[in-house]
Amino acid sequence: MKTKLFTLTKNNLDLVNIKRTSNIIIPKSFIYNDTEFILHTIGFEVFSGWKELKSIILPNTIKIIEPKAFMDCINLKTINIPQGLEKIEEKAKKYEKLQQKETKS
Repeated sequence: MKTKLFTLTKNNLDLVNIKRTSNIIIPKSFIYNDTEFILHTIGFEVFSGWKELKSIILPNTIKIIEPKAFMDCINLKTINIPQGLEKIEEKAKKYEKLQQKETKS
């Protein structure tokens, strides 16, 4: 079986079986056509406008969060930022603060 890195985008949420709901757990990988895809990047505007989204758990395989990934997620209260995160784009940085605030309480 092959292994490839994968960027989660609005167009491929169905491959990972993610539905619009208030609490989401993103899997670290999935298998498609005999290839394992390891989630590496949360893509540009992937969850943009999900007003029902309240919490999201990202796998430790996530290394990059692209701009506007959670734009207009007005009810998002909890997000875990993986320890191995290498790059978080400027427009997503406010969620780092959100996680730190939620973790302390």
